[in-house]
Amino acid sequence: KGSMKSGNVTFDDTSELKTQDLYLAIKGNIGLKTNVPNSTLNLNIPIRLSGDLKTNFGMFLDMMSQSSNDGSMSIQLRGSVANPQMTTL
Repeated sequence: KGSMKSGNVTFDDTSELKTQDLYLAIKGNIGLKTNVPNSTLNLNIPIRLSGDLKTNFGMFLDMMSQSSNDGSMSIQLRGSVANPQMTTL
């Protein structure tokens, strides 16, 4: 769930996808610009796998995050749409 006000798209704490094997959320905001590639990103995206997804793909998240060994990670996106900077947490 999110809202848009004054060119700012804000995702609230209920912006998530939950299934039996997947949890994915989007938190933060996007500052929209007339020239879309210049729009700014300030997003945190936690991901958690369980069940068959964790068994089959959890190792990839663990390798990317380098800090967990449980099939979960968080991605931080900053910068612009044209030049996003991704950090794993």
